[in-house]
Formats: sequence, structure tokens, C-alpha cells
Amino acid sequence: MTGKRRAVALFDMDGTIVPGTLAFDLLDELVICGACDPRQVDSVHRTVREVALLENGNVKAYAEYRKTVGQVGAHQMVEAASRCWVTSQKEVLHYVPTLMGILKRFGFLLVLISGSPQEIIKIAAAHLGFDKWCGASFGSSGADDILPAVGNGKKRALENLGLLHTIDWKNSFAIGNSHNDAELLDLVGMPLAFEPDGKLREVARVRNWIVADRHDVIAKSMLLLRRVR
Repeated sequence: MTGKRRAVALFDMDGTIVPGTLAFDLLDELVICGACDPRQVDSVHRTVREVALLENGNVKAYAEYRKTVGQVGAHQMVEAASRCWVTSQKEVLHYVPTLMGILKRFGFLLVLISGSPQEIIKIAAAHLGFDKWCGASFGSSGADDILPAVGNGKKRALENLGLLHTIDWKNSFAIGNSHNDAELLDLVGMPLAFEPDGKLREVARVRNWIVADRHDVIAKSMLLLRRVR
């Protein structure tokens, strides 16, 4: 490969930029507009609770989610996502614009990778000012789905974006809150576990990653930037 590698800043969405899960917010909006059966949405929530602690539990959760949104037309999904973001953007944690601005000034390419549907991630990424983004995509068959929250799906998302083999990993930054984000945090020179779930907290402890919350994340991010760059 030729060409200069680029330092990137990789962000998770759910639990990192917003406290909740945009995939669920979008389901609620689809129920409100009559595009989804509330009983099917209840089934999705029930499945997510049941598989939360299982290895590869997200595979089953995504299958239930796909079945539920599969009946929704593409135009309906986009319209619902737009309405959903009007509300969800109010939940963006206060540190996010500041951290993104700092990273932008340092020359990072800002990349958002989320397990929530691409329809709402596209809108959120544009509103927040990300350079690249990838969300979950449900194709005509399960074989062509893009599922960033399953297995090494976030790496596959980077590959789909044409970035996986062009990144300067040592000088890159990543922030996430769940064990699904560990694969990206493990690749970069500046990993930050943000208000991590139990599994990610343990990984962070073992690998000596910095752990931050919404109150000290800017200070700890600056510490990382000074340490590596």
C-alpha cells in the first residue's frame, strides 16, 4: 500500500454520545407513526434483555430487530429517523462537541461507528460533524447485513469505509462504553473506556486503559493526547 496513513478518532454512539440506544428510540418512533406493531417491538426488547449476558447474544437480538423493521418501507424509516433525531439530539452528552472540536484541531479524521440503524446514524453523523460514519444496515437477505455490534463488526465497518488499512493506529484515538467497543480500543494508541459496562471495565483494568466519565472525559482525553502525540 502507498500513501500516508491517517490518524482517526473512532466514536461509539449508544452509551457514549447519547446515554440511551438510538435503535430503541427509532423503534418507539415507528410505533408512534403506526409503521411497527407494538407487540413486535415488545418482543425485540424482551429478546435484548434475555440475551444481554450471552456470548454472541447480539446475533439473536439483531435477528429480532431485522424481523420487526423488515416490514417498514425505506422512506418510512428515513422519515421516522429524522423525527427521532429531533428528540434524541437533545440527549447528546455535553462533552461531545468539545471533544470532537479538540480532536478536529489535532487533525484527526472523525469516524462514528454504531450498531444502531444507518438511517438514524447518517442523520446524527451529519448533525454532529463526523467525517465518516457507519451504522447497522439490513439488506434484502441476512447475508448482506452490516452489523457493527456483532463479532468483529466494527472492524468490518472500517473496511467498508475504506479505512481499515489506511489508519495510523498508534496515533489514533477511540472511545466507547461497551465490551463490543473493545476490538477498536485494542487497536489504537489512545483507547478511552467511557463509563464502561462491566465487561469493558475489566478489559480496561487488565490492559491499563484510561477510564473516564462525562465529568472528566475532556481532561483524560487531553492526557492521552499529550502522552502519545
